[in-house]
Amino acid sequence: MEIMLISYLTHPAGLETSTGFGYAGFNIVTSLQGLGHRVLFDEPESPIQFMFTQPQDYAWSNNQYSIGYTPWESTKLHDGWQEQMASVSEQWCTSELNKQWFENLGLSPTKVYPHGITHNWSPRKRKRGRSIRFLQVGGPAVRKHSQLIFDVFQELYKGDMDYTLTIKSNGPSEVRYDPKVPGVLGRPELFPNVSVISENLTEAQMVSLYHSHDILLYASAGEGFGFIPLQGLATGMPVVFNTSWAPYKKFSMGLDVDDFLKPSPWGYEHPGDVFGIDRASLKRQIVNAVENFDHFADKAYEQSHNIHFEYDWTRQTYKAFQPLFKRFSKD
Repeated sequence: MEIMLISYLTHPAGLETSTGFGYAGFNIVTSLQGLGHRVLFDEPESPIQFMFTQPQDYAWSNNQYSIGYTPWESTKLHDGWQEQMASVSEQWCTSELNKQWFENLGLSPTKVYPHGITHNWSPRKRKRGRSIRFLQVGGPAVRKHSQLIFDVFQELYKGDMDYTLTIKSNGPSEVRYDPKVPGVLGRPELFPNVSVISENLTEAQMVSLYHSHDILLYASAGEGFGFIPLQGLATGMPVVFNTSWAPYKKFSMGLDVDDFLKPSPWGYEHPGDVFGIDRASLKRQIVNAVENFDHFADKAYEQSHNIHFEYDWTRQTYKAFQPLFKRFSKD
């Protein structure tokens, strides 16, 4: 296969790998490099400008073939985005749901390029022990519903040390509890069976965090792709999550939480509709995962190897970019 020069463009925050967006961009670049290609940042001499960023940041030279690749989490776009997305040579999507939403807005996406999983997220066998250790990841982004997860956990297992919850937030957690004192909100880690991690962790530390827990809890108003549940599943962990946005829904093992589209409460950030979470369904599936833990843990471990194959980053990247390599080959 001929080595190609590919120009990669993202916004400054997209270079920060502690976020899902930056982590995705890093793996796009490294998987292209792993296939033997040269990747430079915003290189005008490259025949291809690949833009993994929001549409207001799209930019390319007149002689470049432009690809806009923007994941999105709600049914409408910000003002001006549609025109920018329509102006590129090709518009790529991270999921079939993103493709459907963009088409509903009159755009014509040409490809779905799902994100992937790296070998670092290794499978681990889990067996029921004396306690069940829950993990929730995603704050302080409110659409990740960390508060809802905490509230439901409290309803089920408040103060019961046989069940613990770790809340992992990328910065100070937004989760609070109401101690019934007017004007006062408390921190969740004041409960003996709840802990909060707010500092940045390396990928290796995140993998260790997943390995040390039994069940991942995730309820999202919408995802462009949604790394967190896939990473849990890739480690062989049962995951309780809503799946209407999930490209990997088939791996949910029946632990799907019911959700529904509703007007976004954060229209300034995510206009249109987003997914609401059925609270009773969330609670029911948590209990289901606990009562049948060994069954779900065995099944999760068995399917984790298929997840690593199907969502391997290099495999996903090769499938997405191969038509471009053929088109721009000098042979």
